[in-house]
Amino acid sequence: MEIYYYTLFTLFAVVCIMMVIDPNVSLYIDLLAKFVKSKFTRAYMLVWLHPKNPIFRYKVWRRSMKMAEELRKEYDNK
Repeated sequence: MEIYYYTLFTLFAVVCIMMVIDPNVSLYIDLLAKFVKSKFTRAYMLVWLHPKNPIFRYKVWRRSMKMAEELRKEYDNK
C-alpha cells in the first residue's frame, strides 16, 4: 500500500513542478477540468431532463397539476 501512496505523491509532485515551470501546463489542466465538468453536466441533463424519462415526466405533470389547481381556485374566487 505504501508504494501506491508514493506513486500518487510522485505524480502529484511532478505535475505541480511542471505547473510551476510552464504556465501552459496549468492552463491545460484548468481547461481539462472545465471540459470534464461540462461533459458531466451534459450527461446529467441528457439523463434527467430528457422528455421520455418517466421521473422527469412525473415532475412536470405534478407541477402542472399544482399550477392548474391554483389557477382554478383563483378563477373560482373571481
